[in-house]
Amino acid sequence: METKPEILVISHKFPPSIGGMQKHCYELVEGISKKTKVHRLIQTEGVSKVWFFLTVVAKARRILKANSNISLIYVNDGLMAFVLSKLLKHTRIPMIATIHGLDVVFPMKFYQNWVRNKLSKYAGIIAVSEATKKECLQRGLNRERVFMVKNGFEPETIEKRDLSHIREKLKSGYGVSLEDKKVIVSIGRGVKRKGFSWFIRNVVKDLPENVYYLMVGPGANTKQIRFLRTVLPASLFEKIVLFAGLAVDDVEIEAAIKELCLEDRVKRISGLKYSELIDLVRSADISVMPNLSVKGDFEGFGLVALEAVSNGTLCIAAGIEGITTAIEDGKNGVLLESGNPTVWKNKIEHFFNKPDELIALSDEYQKYNLEHSFSWGKMVDAYYDIFVKIADQKKMSK
Repeated sequence: METKPEILVISHKFPPSIGGMQKHCYELVEGISKKTKVHRLIQTEGVSKVWFFLTVVAKARRILKANSNISLIYVNDGLMAFVLSKLLKHTRIPMIATIHGLDVVFPMKFYQNWVRNKLSKYAGIIAVSEATKKECLQRGLNRERVFMVKNGFEPETIEKRDLSHIREKLKSGYGVSLEDKKVIVSIGRGVKRKGFSWFIRNVVKDLPENVYYLMVGPGANTKQIRFLRTVLPASLFEKIVLFAGLAVDDVEIEAAIKELCLEDRVKRISGLKYSELIDLVRSADISVMPNLSVKGDFEGFGLVALEAVSNGTLCIAAGIEGITTAIEDGKNGVLLESGNPTVWKNKIEHFFNKPDELIALSDEYQKYNLEHSFSWGKMVDAYYDIFVKIADQKKMSK
């Protein structure tokens, strides 16, 4: 008989905090709560992350003691799984963790030892892409315990509307005039793996002068990053960059714009509302994810690619890592060789020279993506099936 597991969810990534992992956890918890009883141990607004990490094991043990029917513990990222290592000693309840990418490849020796010696003791590991699953298996995790469930995605209702307001905001608020321009947009933090500065130096500089490249994402304190780079040993600085997700590429973006005199063709902007961000993507001609392979870093998925395609904008992306789970070449986007400037330049110029083909493909890929999107509901069902399977295995082993 199928076990209906009672679940304790532990997370430090949850709304009102904003981000892809927060959205993932929210949709999963809400969906699973409709299927079974869920207890929540979640970092709340106003509680520091450090304090939450220091107290989470003790709080989890109290919840488990007070609720003897809990049969599974779910953790929604590798960092939280790392913090909860001590809990493995205090409970025989199966623990399951989602791994997103960086949280398995992070290159510090002690962390990789933890992956092999402690993460391997989790009853289930759920990777968000085939590439992330491969990284888990390469580190010796038990193949029978590693599953792949890609992130859910449910596009908003796509309605036609006037997008002139977003261009007016860019002009008045950021000094960006897009009149008579072909617009390329990238979304994300200025981390090395996103490849933004590489794209400027190796592709944008050789594109026609009527092409404008916009990078949209959180603002970065580039002065602080430059200071840390100056005073810290290079190896330590690189570890901090990866662990803290410092937008070190924003420093390179500033330098590239200045050195190549691209102030009138390239702009890094922040502070847009989500609705404005989506309108900007809709009004762009092409969205790009020019990712590079960076040792110790990893693109676990490609949510921004799906958002672009679903909003009717052609996405051209590097065919590496978890992006290949989000984008299927020739079906909902275009995958190119990472780090090959000639291929990128030629493909972009091809589409700009053939606007009818660009529009037709954008429409075709949008339709495919809307019809085949892996909804949040499908993701929840896949997770629940894994939860039931592991709970049943535990029940049979008693």
